[in-house]
Amino acid sequence: MPRSAPPPNTTARRLIWRRLFQFRLRTLLLLTTIMAIWLGWWSHKALQQREAVAVLRSHGAIMFYNHMLPGQVEAESKPFGDERPGFSQWLVNRVGIDYFGSVGAVHFSTDFKVRDRDMELLRSLSSLEWLWLNYTGVTDAGLAHLTHLKNLDTLDLEYTRITDAGLEHLTGLSNLKELRLRGTQVTAAGVARLQKALPNCNIER
Repeated sequence: MPRSAPPPNTTARRLIWRRLFQFRLRTLLLLTTIMAIWLGWWSHKALQQREAVAVLRSHGAIMFYNHMLPGQVEAESKPFGDERPGFSQWLVNRVGIDYFGSVGAVHFSTDFKVRDRDMELLRSLSSLEWLWLNYTGVTDAGLAHLTHLKNLDTLDLEYTRITDAGLEHLTGLSNLKELRLRGTQVTAAGVARLQKALPNCNIER
């Protein structure tokens, strides 16, 4: 006997399920591709930061990751700490802190000779909020490497060889709240120009 054709409703349901499966498969492939791209970018950024941290430490820099920073309200009273990030310590130890935290502060020791070219290493630390360069050998040329640090909140340049020309590199740092310039070669006119560009910044000279 010839097989009877399936009811129209059954055929329609099969077509719907087939289309749903194809749609879900395409969606899954798209999400997998996006996840792979994101993981690649995340890993690349972490490796860049790890390499920069290693070199900066060899140049006498002390690093503080963002989970170690005091809150903005507590900044004056709470010291920088060494609290652990909010991840499994086993996992952090296994793959490294740079996959889970961004460097939020860098302090250069005056025991080492810090030069302008060392500032280029800060390019990988885009989350940097605090930077101490006081008593180092940084000049105007070194400040050109800081223009991308849009999250910078505090910058200490005391007793460096900075002049008015170097201040021009800081005009785009709109989040800067504290700038220390004592012992530098900047003039009152140069500070006034920078203050106009950064009205919310407290400039100490």
